[in-house]
Amino acid sequence: TESIVNAPTLHQQTRRQSQTWIKLVATGLQLKWYAAATGGSQLASTTALTTGTYYVSQTNANCESARTPVSVTV
Repeated sequence: TESIVNAPTLHQQTRRQSQTWIKLVATGLQLKWYAAATGGSQLASTTALTTGTYYVSQTNANCESARTPVSVTV
């Protein structure tokens, strides 16, 4: 049987200029951050934040959840 993993939880966040996504806060396991709602590659830890929407998923037992959007203001 296939496991279903719940999407992580988070809130709109404001960050200082020149911070990376690694400063974003979400609740979940093995979080993965993306710039797109679907597809694309996981963001590198050095990716600088800009104002916009980012997406986070969590992984549990090799199953990845749907991505949750987070609005970021820099």
